[in-house]
Amino acid sequence: MRNMVKFIGVVAVVVITGLLMSACGDGSGSDIPVRVRAYDNSQGRGRSVALNARSGMGMMRSSGFSEYDTFYTWLGSNKGTPTQITPDKFVLYGNIVFVASDGYWERPSINYFEIDFSQPGGYTVDIGDIPTGITCSGIALSISSFDGGAIEFAWPGGKVGFDTNVFYAGSGGGGIATCTGAGIATVKIGVLDPYMAITAASYPDNLLLSSPLRTIAYGVGTEKRYSNGGIHTWELVGLDGFPSHGHNILLDPSYVFIPLEAKPIPSSATSVTIHISWNLDGIISHYDNGTSTDYSDDIFVLKNDWWEGLQINITVQ
Repeated sequence: MRNMVKFIGVVAVVVITGLLMSACGDGSGSDIPVRVRAYDNSQGRGRSVALNARSGMGMMRSSGFSEYDTFYTWLGSNKGTPTQITPDKFVLYGNIVFVASDGYWERPSINYFEIDFSQPGGYTVDIGDIPTGITCSGIALSISSFDGGAIEFAWPGGKVGFDTNVFYAGSGGGGIATCTGAGIATVKIGVLDPYMAITAASYPDNLLLSSPLRTIAYGVGTEKRYSNGGIHTWELVGLDGFPSHGHNILLDPSYVFIPLEAKPIPSSATSVTIHISWNLDGIISHYDNGTSTDYSDDIFVLKNDWWEGLQINITVQ
């Protein structure tokens, strides 16, 4: 059902604040259910892959990624070559904004929901309804960094190693990073954000990233990353300016933008599925300080170019 809602979501990595200026839609058809299918698209891991997925892989990066490039170059120069960690569990907590070709937007679910990329065979969650008779030309995926979701992996050095890592051990009481006696760490996606990792890395103040990642946006255009200013629904679908009908949503910085192939949703449709897959193979980079017993300044962060493993596809039934 189309309606007007306040849209304020909070995110700190892959965390988003969505601010609704005003929005509603005018699809000509009836409402149909929307679901999200999440997969791990790593090869050879026995997990399902989203077929015919549109991807940002292999595309030339815009200058907007320069902050990331500088940060990861600094990490390599000061912390050495990282060890790559593949998590056993990778669950995010997020929401979807669905953008029609005219800039109108739909938010099928008011509430955030879990998106499990590590579930064998894929993971499905129903998120609400959208009207038929429109074309989906853009999607904004907001991810809450510290509310919900969980990423699990074996912590190098076990529980002792975790307890000697100042950043993670110190944050355990807040629920954003914990470790069991068996050495299985559970962290929120936000603490793996490059923006957050600079706290543990003693990154020079003059090289600080301008803001944490808040949105993964899909739409018309070329792959890029924004670090300043917001993105509007009319930009996601390639319109030249603010729509004359005045319906608009502003997504705060910063975000990664990945091209999406528009998908018509005819009035005869009965449901829509958004397939989102992510290559989890080695998605966490562990920068070791060089000692096997002291983990006090080890860095754990999403690997460079992590967004290139993201794929999306929309199917209409």
